Amino acid sequence: MAGRLIDRFGSLPATLSAAGCGRLGGVPEAVAAHLRSVQQAMLHALRVRAADRLILNSTVEVADYLGLRLRNDRAEQMLALFLDTGNRLIREEIMAVGSLASVECPSRAIVARALELGAARLIIAHNHPSGCAAPSPEDRRATAELVRAAALFDIKLLDHFVIGDGEIASFRQLGLL
Repeated sequence: MAGRLIDRFGSLPATLSAAGCGRLGGVPEAVAAHLRSVQQAMLHALRVRAADRLILNSTVEVADYLGLRLRNDRAEQMLALFLDTGNRLIREEIMAVGSLASVECPSRAIVARALELGAARLIIAHNHPSGCAAPSPEDRRATAELVRAAALFDIKLLDHFVIGDGEIASFRQLGLL
């Protein structure tokens, strides 16, 4: 059954995210409950690993974590990872919750929170419930605005991830940052 679910959803993280949102369909409740427990355990383990060492050892690792965290949410959410100068995670926070089709990137709130936490670097991410991870023109505009606002306080935006259904786009990897 595990192999069929992974084939159906494309990866283990996508399968666990679907379980967390109750989107497994046709799977016995005991199995779904077990998968939700595994998802929570994996999120906890990834948070501990992120807090214990450099979070940016691998873009793939960060993308996997953010995919587990945001994929399959029914509304767009903007999440910020606040980092110190050594790229260690200080705090993770949902900065905004939007609709099915959009979420505001609250640059002012993100920068203010980074200053409160003493963060020197940021990673932001948001999901696209539509499933397409391609950054929209609005995503690009909002990211450029955040880069400018953060730079005023010597805070660097390291990346912006867009989480789709089975795919994740990195602004850094796409050459947009």
